[in-house]
Amino acid sequence: WNRCLFCPDRARPFRYLPEDTLRDFIASAPRESMIHFVDSTIPAHRLPGVLEALRRNRARFFGFARATGEYLAPGFLDALAASGCSMLQWGLESGSREILRRFHKGTDPDTAKKVLREAGGRGIRNYVYLLFGLPGETGDDREETLRMIREIGRDVDFLNASVFNLPLE
Repeated sequence: WNRCLFCPDRARPFRYLPEDTLRDFIASAPRESMIHFVDSTIPAHRLPGVLEALRRNRARFFGFARATGEYLAPGFLDALAASGCSMLQWGLESGSREILRRFHKGTDPDTAKKVLREAGGRGIRNYVYLLFGLPGETGDDREETLRMIREIGRDVDFLNASVFNLPLE
């Protein structure tokens, strides 16, 4: 978190809420609620600490995620699905390894493809964010992104294709 060079939260102080605070919040929510974990609320390595609270509440949840290998750990996506995860919003941004490296996304297209396939296979809907027009992006970079989308298309439930732009001063 806070690594991506174009993240609007990058310069803001970041701290995790204690897991007991999240568990208390979930327990206090009306039963069978829909909970939205917004950007940076709870990264993958912190989810296991709240899954039991979500199961007990019979809450459904969705939120932003980074398509990293953490999601491919044995049983992890199964636990998310069993705990009510209905959708993950993946900031894939690009299918180009070079673009992802240059902007410090911390993800890899091959891993992202596996994560989406596995999540979709467990009934977790995939909302994919793409970002075209990053500084230095080439036609080849865009082609790599389109190739990736063709490969994972059946595993994508929602697609948000955006154009990166910054206002002129």
